[in-house]
Amino acid sequence: MSGYDRELLAYKVQWEGGVTATLEYGIRSEDIDDPELALLWRRAETLWNELRPIIVEIQRELQKR
Repeated sequence: MSGYDRELLAYKVQWEGGVTATLEYGIRSEDIDDPELALLWRRAETLWNELRPIIVEIQRELQKR
């Protein structure tokens, strides 16, 4: 096996606590064998990479209380 098939990816997503947690864990679209899922994952990766710095900034601001 070269990467994650649908079943293994589904297991990993459940184990990690959701798609965003799995993205944070580090599974990348290149790791996914299924082309359709890899394409969707790539889209999610792109959005996650844009959103993550904003989340970090919000968390920093909230710690300033």
